[in-house]
Amino acid sequence: MSTVPPEISHQIRFYAGKTNSFGSIRVRVCIGNSEWATSLFPDTKSGCYFLPVKAVIRRAESLAVGDRITVDLTTG
Repeated sequence: MSTVPPEISHQIRFYAGKTNSFGSIRVRVCIGNSEWATSLFPDTKSGCYFLPVKAVIRRAESLAVGDRITVDLTTG
C-alpha cells in the first residue's frame, strides 16, 4: 500500500463526494504504463488515504518498498 500525502488526501475527501460505508472511494489509478480500478481506503489515525498497489503492478513497474511514485487518480 502507498499512503496518499495529507494535502492530497484532504483534496480527495473534499472533491470525491460519495464514499461507501467504510469511507473508501472508488478510483482509477495509473502508475507508469499500468492502469486499474481500485479503492482508496481511509486511515483515521493519520487522516490520509491508503492506495493498495497490486503485486502484478509492482512487478510491472519495478516498484520496491520505500519508492516514491507518481500516481494519477481519477474518482468516480
